[in-house]
Amino acid sequence: MNIVDQLVEAKIVDNVFHAAGMLNVLECYKLATDEERIERCRLYKEWKRTGENKSEARRKAIAGEAPPKELFEVVHE
Repeated sequence: MNIVDQLVEAKIVDNVFHAAGMLNVLECYKLATDEERIERCRLYKEWKRTGENKSEARRKAIAGEAPPKELFEVVHE
């Protein structure tokens, strides 16, 4: 299964078009493995769920920053 299908199956994105765009804007082509790419996309989604705007969420995901656990929990209660 390719990376685009994996992102859709994991429900990180809604469709293949969204997956392709996310992989591009998050610079996933610079990563060595699909696992790293999926993790970066997952981080981006977590940052978005905390209320970060798209550009900040993208910057933090590319930097590999995980959202603070307590912030993530508050948003998801």
